[in-house]
Amino acid sequence: EQKWTSEISSVFERHDNEKHKIQLDIESLMSSITKNQKESSSYYKKKIKELGRKLYNQHQLITEQTEEVKECPIKPPKKILESSLVAATPLRQKSLCLVGTLPGTASQ
Repeated sequence: EQKWTSEISSVFERHDNEKHKIQLDIESLMSSITKNQKESSSYYKKKIKELGRKLYNQHQLITEQTEEVKECPIKPPKKILESSLVAATPLRQKSLCLVGTLPGTASQ
């Protein structure tokens, strides 16, 4: 009977040790999950703040440009050209010269 009592006692002790070890592992995992969640949350909060600033800046730019367009004086054309006249008018080409060179002498 003593043999069985000590055997059962040993089983209970091993059980308690394993239980304690598993509880420590669970606590460690939970704290690691919490830490990861906090880091992730912090990252996304920063991203949201940054995107909010970008959105605000774009809104300001759009508002300013809208005001500029409203203030821009638009004058109707004085004379409407016929499409045949526009097509028949040759385009003038301007020659570009490099600084310090004469036309036609630019190095190739």
